[in-house]
Amino acid sequence: YSGESVWSALASFQHFWTPQLSSAVTFDYSNAAGPDISKYQVYGNLVWSPVAGFMAGAEVGYNKSSANTDGTWTGKVRLKRSW
Repeated sequence: YSGESVWSALASFQHFWTPQLSSAVTFDYSNAAGPDISKYQVYGNLVWSPVAGFMAGAEVGYNKSSANTDGTWTGKVRLKRSW
């Protein structure tokens, strides 16, 4: 044990616009006291489920750390079919 403490917090909210269309936003923050590094992440998505067993969605996110001056953007598209 190095004596460092780390804490984090996460908040997420999902809203159904219609039974087939939903979106969510998520925020995550963490802080390491030893090296005094903090980071946060913000994500948002949009999901469409027109029929049971199928979904299509897109997600965009941003990550930022105090150890790095530039933030990072990410994105993905997902198609899922289940039987």
